[in-house]
Amino acid sequence: MKRYNENQIVKDLGVVAVIGGGNVAMDSARTAVKMGAEEVKILYRRDKEHMPAREVELNDCIKDGIKIKYLTKVISANSQNENVKSLNCIKTEIIDKKAIEIENSEFIEMADTVIFAIGLKPDMELLKSEGIKLNDWGYIEIDQDGQTNIQGIFAGGDNTENKATVCRAIAAGKKAALGIIKSI
Repeated sequence: MKRYNENQIVKDLGVVAVIGGGNVAMDSARTAVKMGAEEVKILYRRDKEHMPAREVELNDCIKDGIKIKYLTKVISANSQNENVKSLNCIKTEIIDKKAIEIENSEFIEMADTVIFAIGLKPDMELLKSEGIKLNDWGYIEIDQDGQTNIQGIFAGGDNTENKATVCRAIAAGKKAALGIIKSI
């Protein structure tokens, strides 16, 4: 995306596979289309209901002709002469809000270019060792002021929610700052 925004168009992307289901995945896929990719597909391990991308982002991708392949987990890549040729995938199903691999459902997706647009979560071991409580999704649990379960420790943004955007992160930062002031 950075190269596209700087008018450094990457040519010959071929078939592009974007791995992920958030807003960055949607933006990456749409950028690949703008760069002239032969085909663009998003491979996401969960279903639409559990996809963190905003609905407007998803709809824009569909309008741009991007294929969305839900319940698809990438296992590994196949290369030839140090170039990706395809991805080994497996179908998944959602059980108790988790993407579970379906036995004997492996298949191959063709891809010349692979973009990883997967989210990152905080270092769980560090948070647990400090006694910071996490919610069922693995994000830091906060109150209405952005404070964690430990007095004087505040959090916001990507560490506290799965639909974090820059705007929401800024708002969370302001909320936490007000919470800190309130607690003094």
